[in-house]
Amino acid sequence: MGLAFKPNTGDVREALSIKVVDRLLLEGAVVCAYDPAAMRNTRKIFREEIFSQGLPGNASRAQTAA
Repeated sequence: MGLAFKPNTGDVREALSIKVVDRLLLEGAVVCAYDPAAMRNTRKIFREEIFSQGLPGNASRAQTAA
């Protein structure tokens, strides 16, 4: 699932992913996310609560390791 509400945009307003990430954080999850177009806007919402190395492979490796 991308972070933006539609592909190839940085617009995260009303994106389902924001609700999912918020719920995961409330449950104590460590969230690894990557969306090249939406990371800047997502970080405005979650600050440093979302971990991303900036490479898609790193996020998926962290997810499978969890």
